[in-house]
Amino acid sequence: MGLALAATIGLGAVLWLLALIKRVTIKRARKSVARSERLRVRDADLRPYAAEAVERLIGIVNLGLIGVSLYIWLEFCLTRFPYTSPWSAALGTQLWELARWIVDGVLEAIPGLIVVALAFFVTRGIARAISVAVARIERRAERTEGVAPETVRATRRLAVAAVWIFGIVFAYPHLPGAQSDAFKGVSVVLGLMVTLGSSGLVNQMMSGFVVLYSKAVRSGEVVRIGDIEGQVTDLGLLATRVLLPSGEEVSIPNAVVVTREITNFSRGPGEGRAVASTSVTIGYDTPWRQVRALLLLAAQRTDGVAREPAPRVTQTNLSDWFAEYRLIFEVEDGKRRAAIINQVHAAIQDAFNEYGVQIMSPHFVGQPDSPIVVPRGAQEPEPAPRFRFTKEAPPASFDPVEQAAQQRAEREAEEQAKTERVRLREERGQAEKEEKARAKEAEQAPEGDQPSEDDPERPNPVDPAS
Repeated sequence: MGLALAATIGLGAVLWLLALIKRVTIKRARKSVARSERLRVRDADLRPYAAEAVERLIGIVNLGLIGVSLYIWLEFCLTRFPYTSPWSAALGTQLWELARWIVDGVLEAIPGLIVVALAFFVTRGIARAISVAVARIERRAERTEGVAPETVRATRRLAVAAVWIFGIVFAYPHLPGAQSDAFKGVSVVLGLMVTLGSSGLVNQMMSGFVVLYSKAVRSGEVVRIGDIEGQVTDLGLLATRVLLPSGEEVSIPNAVVVTREITNFSRGPGEGRAVASTSVTIGYDTPWRQVRALLLLAAQRTDGVAREPAPRVTQTNLSDWFAEYRLIFEVEDGKRRAAIINQVHAAIQDAFNEYGVQIMSPHFVGQPDSPIVVPRGAQEPEPAPRFRFTKEAPPASFDPVEQAAQQRAEREAEEQAKTERVRLREERGQAEKEEKARAKEAEQAPEGDQPSEDDPERPNPVDPAS
């Protein structure tokens, strides 16, 4: 009886010691996890989850030790009483049988575990070697024309995935219990779950490979995918990220990218450039030469528009009420494409307002009283006759508003001179008309008012006195 009581007191001491060890171990584990920087993956902090997992593992080990302590205490106490002594022998036999079965299983699984470990390390080494080799190729691809780094990166992922799949297939039969029916059943269920649940994932990945290897888009290019236009910031296996001109980033699933039309504005121009265009609709009473000159003038006034090749203007449509003109040009910095187009729009408005050309398109609901055509002799108004697009960029101090005011003052002076010339011409015409009227009145005067040949008062041209 005294030994059983002493064993009970010892059990209490063991349980207290296990609780103390648990608290100390958890405290040290938390500090170790908090100091670890390997658990930071980019912007994700995995330390809280790792600390929770370590605490649960320590708790499970502690519960196992408590169970073993209780088992030993119970067996010892049962042996102290004659009536319960057979029970103690049975518990001891079962405990040793369980321990022997566990040890035999571990010994039998050691060769398979060694093969699995070797397969893991060999596969890991091959995967790392492939990653290092492909990383060098990727760095060279950045300096090699025609080789896209995204394609090299995707090839590395495919190669590494193939190596790991081969390693798993090789190591699978050597896993402990891999030949049991239960393990095979669980493997079949997991395979069905992965097959049915990952169909969308596989579709996205295959679409990502199509986008990468077709080289339809690359990182840094300015593209339009469907209705989304912006700069490609990342090409992933699952999605393509596009940075909009407003600063927002849009993720487009690769399955959607494959099914949408893609317009690439960066492929035709040189490195870093992009193609841009804008259109206006002008009535037919405005000469097309003037519209063309104004659009080219706006492009020349805009900083950031490439001078070579020179911008060009095309008439893309002749509708019922207006003609559509498109200005096509290249921007020197493709990343600023949207900002430069905005500056071109402002320059177009300044140029059209400067020369008094209306951008608003006319619409008719009835036949006009007079044909809407350009009058004869007014086919090339300003600035069409004198304007020529030059490759020189506008000066740094160029001010479209100041130049427009100066040109407006010059036009007003010319109009005043023209008005003065017209006034003088009208006065001369009026004087000529009055002189002709007086001459006509003199010719149409009555004969009685004119002196006759017999009139003694009529002067005789022969008579010197007359």
